[in-house]
Amino acid sequence: MSDNRSSASNNNVTPITGLSSELVAAIEKLSSDRYHGVFDSIEETGHKIADTIQSSIVVDKTSKTVKDSYGNSLLAIGTHDKVESFTNYGFSNDTLNYPLWLALYNDSWVFRRAIDKPAQDEIRCGITLQGTADKTEVQKLIKKARFDLIKLLQWGALFGGAGAVMMFDNMKDEDYAHPMNWNKIKQAKVIRYYVTDRWYGLQQSDVTVDDMSDLDFGKPKYYTVTFPDGKQMTCHHDFVLRYEHRTAPPLIKNGQLQGWGYAEGSHILNE
Repeated sequence: MSDNRSSASNNNVTPITGLSSELVAAIEKLSSDRYHGVFDSIEETGHKIADTIQSSIVVDKTSKTVKDSYGNSLLAIGTHDKVESFTNYGFSNDTLNYPLWLALYNDSWVFRRAIDKPAQDEIRCGITLQGTADKTEVQKLIKKARFDLIKLLQWGALFGGAGAVMMFDNMKDEDYAHPMNWNKIKQAKVIRYYVTDRWYGLQQSDVTVDDMSDLDFGKPKYYTVTFPDGKQMTCHHDFVLRYEHRTAPPLIKNGQLQGWGYAEGSHILNE
């Protein structure tokens, strides 16, 4: 009996695994399906990669090369060698690049502060007048003109030069083309200042002051002032407060700078 059971058992069991033939068949089928699924997935992925490469080749044939770049001098990013500027110097001063100063003053609060703060401090600290005469009335006039004087120094520092035209209520336009009449000035009740920079509405003449006793000796004798409404007026240098900011060597000042001074930012920018 025991031999028959052993024989029957041996007929239903796989000698290698010890599992029934039905279970082995089920495992083999499952494994085969899984492998086929893996192979199908790999084949599908390969087709997708090939399609992507092919589409990239088509796009590349129709695309155009864009030549652009990015540079940041502060972070030393780009092709501009910032360090080299400290070893090689030239005449590439940016004083005449007034759009640059407009952009920096408009967008950079740090740069704007470097222009505004010194001008404000210089005027608010007051002016010391020499002499023994009573200076009360003069100090009152200076205090009234404080805002205009600050603007004169601001635009002078920003662009390297500015001017303030003194205007009186009892004078006609043609009177400004002649030297200042002190008797008439004393009768004026109101004085105003039109402040502008060297680039905007302030054209200087080629004729210069030849009186060696004059404080404006060697400076332009006349200025053509253009107001915001387009009106122009010729002014004698007596009526113009001229501010040139940073001084420059005669060769640069009289040539490149046209008699004006350096812009404040021309040296700040390179440092």
